[in-house]
Amino acid sequence: MQKQLTMREVNQRFTECVREVEESGDEIVITRHGEPVARLVPMMPGQRILTPTQQAALARMKAWLDDPQPLGIAENFDRDSLYDR
Repeated sequence: MQKQLTMREVNQRFTECVREVEESGDEIVITRHGEPVARLVPMMPGQRILTPTQQAALARMKAWLDDPQPLGIAENFDRDSLYDR
């Protein structure tokens, strides 16, 4: 089922709208001046696809968790340092 709400309504009740979409699985069409401009839809599990850069960073992080020394990454690192290598 599809529900239509104005931009103002969604803005005022955003958390409630997200919860409703999550629990019911239905989508909400957001309108501005009566015209549809966006949809709020539930996420489907397992749909996320990593980019090659993200996959490489994840592999480096997993390798670091096994043994941080060979990669030359300091014990205190941030997300950017994973992408810089």
